[in-house]
Amino acid sequence: VFKLARNWHGLQSILGTVARSLLSVMYLTLLMAIFIVIFALAGRQLFAGKMGSPDEVPRHNYDTLWRACLTTFQLFTGDGFSDVLFDLMLVSPIGGGMFACVTFALGQYVLVSLFVGVLLSKFEDSVTPLILVKDPKTGETHLV
Repeated sequence: VFKLARNWHGLQSILGTVARSLLSVMYLTLLMAIFIVIFALAGRQLFAGKMGSPDEVPRHNYDTLWRACLTTFQLFTGDGFSDVLFDLMLVSPIGGGMFACVTFALGQYVLVSLFVGVLLSKFEDSVTPLILVKDPKTGETHLV
């Protein structure tokens, strides 16, 4: 892998851009972790011990802080959103639906989009501009 990275200049450029954006991404990761814990604690307060039946508790629940954080992350990314939404709405039709939708909207449309936007802006900054040059001998134009 290291030989490939040394010889492949495009991969070197990508890895260098990712390395330069680590500081910005670290701050966004910290911000996302804070929001995950806040929504996990709110979910624990509202839905702990209420999701599923006593003999069959779904994997996405708010019974422990760890499971609450995983369930909140699941809502942030939209992975299995409908399953979590269904189970939350069984507990409280209006409150569960609102909680899941607000968590999804904040996570997906604000935090995850901001995360991707920071990475893409760093890639945009690292791109060298292409210049259109006309060859004096042939008269053809090409990008340099």
